[in-house]
Amino acid sequence: MTSTEPTSRTTTERWIDGHLDLAWIGLLRGDLSQPAPPDAAVSWPDLGAAGIDVAFGTIFTEMDGPPDDPAAYGTGDAAAASAAGRRQLEWYREEERAGNLSIVHQLDDLESASGPAIVLLMECADPIENATDAAWW
Repeated sequence: MTSTEPTSRTTTERWIDGHLDLAWIGLLRGDLSQPAPPDAAVSWPDLGAAGIDVAFGTIFTEMDGPPDDPAAYGTGDAAAASAAGRRQLEWYREEERAGNLSIVHQLDDLESASGPAIVLLMECADPIENATDAAWW
């Protein structure tokens, strides 16, 4: 076998992406059903072609980011940071309803996932406005 030939995988192997800003990419690009252009990060076909079965999908916000960035919020604006995080969470939920991914809530979800299984994680805690909000997240 040459180095350009794909390797075969057994049914017990999984390819995992440990950090994927999927909602942010989706909110920026819109439709991820077409292969990503060279200047973009990922699409559903790209994940499938790479054999990614599981990904840790981020929810993140960026203080004072560019105004057109879906992760951006202004300094000290906790409500805007929360809104940016919730938009990303809603994006994951919409993609799950569309059948593009499965959100992992418990270990068994890894086995029953249709599409890539997405374990949600929060990069920074900016979307959490207060202690009560932490329980919701």
